[in-house]
Amino acid sequence: MRICIVTGGTGGHIYPALALADSFRRLYPKCKILFIGNDDRMEASVIPAAGYDFRSLHTSGLVGNIIQKGRAVAQLVKARGIAKGYLRDFAPDIVIGFGGYVSAPVMMAAAALKIPTMIHEQNSIVGKSNQLVMNKVDAIVTCYEKCEEVFPKEKVHLLGNPRATTAKESVFDPDYFASLGLEPGKKTILIMMGSLGSSSVNELMTNALKNLDPSLQFIYACGKDNSENLHLFDDQPAVHVVDFVDSLKVYKGIDGLICRAGATTIAELTSLGIPAILIPSPYVANNHQFYNASVLVDAGAASMIEEKDLNEKTLHDAIENLFLDPEQWEKTAQNARKLGKPAAAYDIIRLCESLKGRAVAQLVKARGIAKGYLRDFAPDIVIGFGGYVSAPVMMAAAALKIPTMIHEQNSIVGKSNQLVMNKVDAIVTCYEKCEEVFPKEKVHLLGNPRATTAKESVFDPDYFASLGLEPGKKTILIMMGSLGSSSVNELMTNALKNLDPSLQFIYACGKDNSENLHLFDDQPAVHVVDFVDSLKVYKGIDGLICRAGATTIAELTSLGIPAILIPSPYVANNHQFYNASVLVDAGAASMIEEKDLNEKTLHDAIENLFLDPEQWEKTAQNARKLGKPAAAYDIIRLCESLIK
Repeated sequence: MRICIVTGGTGGHIYPALALADSFRRLYPKCKILFIGNDDRMEASVIPAAGYDFRSLHTSGLVGNIIQKGRAVAQLVKARGIAKGYLRDFAPDIVIGFGGYVSAPVMMAAAALKIPTMIHEQNSIVGKSNQLVMNKVDAIVTCYEKCEEVFPKEKVHLLGNPRATTAKESVFDPDYFASLGLEPGKKTILIMMGSLGSSSVNELMTNALKNLDPSLQFIYACGKDNSENLHLFDDQPAVHVVDFVDSLKVYKGIDGLICRAGATTIAELTSLGIPAILIPSPYVANNHQFYNASVLVDAGAASMIEEKDLNEKTLHDAIENLFLDPEQWEKTAQNARKLGKPAAAYDIIRLCESLKGRAVAQLVKARGIAKGYLRDFAPDIVIGFGGYVSAPVMMAAAALKIPTMIHEQNSIVGKSNQLVMNKVDAIVTCYEKCEEVFPKEKVHLLGNPRATTAKESVFDPDYFASLGLEPGKKTILIMMGSLGSSSVNELMTNALKNLDPSLQFIYACGKDNSENLHLFDDQPAVHVVDFVDSLKVYKGIDGLICRAGATTIAELTSLGIPAILIPSPYVANNHQFYNASVLVDAGAASMIEEKDLNEKTLHDAIENLFLDPEQWEKTAQNARKLGKPAAAYDIIRLCESLIK
């Protein structure tokens, strides 16, 4: 199973998404998971640190004046286009959005590509991003019934927050508990006001915790931003102050909580039935923490003090009323458990599985529609080039006894082509490796039609000169796909320094990385643009540094252009790595995997290939041997034979 999860902005969106991903991995160890998030928010560091592949977008909220809102809309539209590229490359079975500004454009892109979609709303008040896409997605998971006031009811599944499952499966760590200065067996209250703490609450906490029953002990996480408060309780031995507590290690050893009312905290405490005094933050969007807390209060599952009513006395009294009244404590714990969704993550995964099944139903429906199109058009042949939409059309053509052919561009056979390979009349491939999957008697190793396009391309000297390039000088084209690659752009600056002056570079940094256009202002041999029309320059260049997509491989081998290939690790079935490996094994290119890519490896590869005339010529010859410059015409002749 291939899952794409989009999330960002705050921990309230990010940690439930990670919890679901972890559960997917436990159930499906071989599943592939890709995260998409903002390039400048916490997810850009938190998610890769958790061991997941991550692709970034740049988005912002629809807030501020009309100019700022207009800029945000423009970013959303641009992000939607970039997201489409990510999704086409990764080919997920489902896309799941956990909110945050970045979620909307990805969910729109997934819906446009007809990929099954699901969004998750953690709070009782529906966020703007989820409101924006709620009519486009297939399913909506909620944690509160109140959300049905906004969402289309027929799409809603009240399954809860995946962090509830994380909490339920957490293991108490007695050593960690003791390291906090706590006594085992003593009634323990955990106080936490978010990862940064709350200075307003910290100030009144000192007096509120005085003169309480000695049967209570407190572990008080004052927040990483309030470390000056670590010594506030030096005269109160029952209060143990730290800047941070790993709550999952102590939840099953505590008796109560004093905390904010964020979605994650609510999910965790209800999953475990921990009685709590909730102090909702008044500074969050739409005052959603107040409404989250109100649901628990109305169910007798927690008590609440709004911050406007918070003082030493109200907090002191609330502690005594809840934590020192055994009957009230037990009743609150039971009611909290009733609201809990400890199986949330697994229930959501089952929903995802059913949505994947819905995709099969869509395929069946599309097959019927395609039959109508084909009857109307009455083609002599139907040719499929892959992608989700190809399978139902090829099935329809086969059912109508129309000659059929599919084309596989990559070395790893795509799902759509696998689905129809036994129904079609002929299969055109570009790599011998495909014969491991396809029925050999149907296979024709004819190549990619883009090889012919490249072979027939015409060098445009005026366009070449407009890029700032000198005719006759050894020229290397660097291109990492139409969107570029921010990870490669960052190291390229130093990698191209101190190279032989006989080289010049034209660097297409990608339309999504225009901020890099001035990175090489101090390197006159490097000419940076956001896009290069490669067909106008191919016959004037001496080398390529590029991804290993099917089209690029077809073009460079057709023309015998020596290349350093940097396969994208984010594509379906890692097919670019296998594409590149075929060339490397034939001595037709060199390769650097992205995990091994750094300034030195790239600098050395450039010198070894482009500055060694013998190696350059040998690589060019081997590339030409693999090329299929007549691919388009050979495929047309195959079509003619199938029609006859």
